[in-house]
Amino acid sequence: MSRAQPYSTIETIAARSSCRNYTDMPLAPEMLSKVTGIMAGAPVGPHGSVPRFRLLEFAPGEGTGRLGTYGFIRNGRYFVAGAVPRGDAAARLDLGYSLEWIVLELTRAGLGTCWLGAFDRAKLGAAFEPRADEAIPAIIVLGQQAGRKRPVERLIRLAARSGGRKPWSTLFLEAASGRPLNPADVGRYREPLECVRLAPSSRNGQPWRVYADPAAGRFDLYAHGPAYVDLGIAMLHFEAAATELSLGGEWRLNEPASARPGLLHVGTWQGLADSV
Repeated sequence: MSRAQPYSTIETIAARSSCRNYTDMPLAPEMLSKVTGIMAGAPVGPHGSVPRFRLLEFAPGEGTGRLGTYGFIRNGRYFVAGAVPRGDAAARLDLGYSLEWIVLELTRAGLGTCWLGAFDRAKLGAAFEPRADEAIPAIIVLGQQAGRKRPVERLIRLAARSGGRKPWSTLFLEAASGRPLNPADVGRYREPLECVRLAPSSRNGQPWRVYADPAAGRFDLYAHGPAYVDLGIAMLHFEAAATELSLGGEWRLNEPASARPGLLHVGTWQGLADSV
């Protein structure tokens, strides 16, 4: 039976954590129908591309073994994979955005989930059958969460620093001065930024940096390197929280922005100037 889950998107983002230990019971037909409905409803990403998602189901124990999850996942039977054009950075960002929306909706439905970037792509390809011009950058495993965490799962979380996040002073900076942004100075934008801080990323690296002008409703997203899937996740978190709080705004991908040494400008969130 599914556990009661937070209702709001912001609460779901705060409550969700990676699940690596699942029961070996199959999902009920009505739950599988719900999963496919969630996948069908995934929003289009900021660049407008649409990943080709598929739900993969394996026999007990077969999925974890065939996909080569290296013992990180126990009893993984159900996976959502998304294919995008090979070498298309914008499509990879859109996949992160859309797939994280699916993750949050699955969490709201009471299921456990975990992002996977390390898996046997050849074996996954045999199940997914991507086209020759497609790549599968990341997948998620989903299912009914088992009880207590296994010792190996606790070690994995420790190695990936999954229980911690970088502080505000590292991630969020004033646009004009470059000094760390004070959470007390951002008004109602505090929760969208906190949702970005809580976003999952590969090895919990949190490659994004935000230079903010809250009084103007402007937030410039930069990144250390081309971690496009992670950036799509962060963009979804900010937008979903801002929308839930009725802050208004949109991602502008070609907005002129200040050059920041060592950083790649990804996009600008432009909200209402009087929303603070």
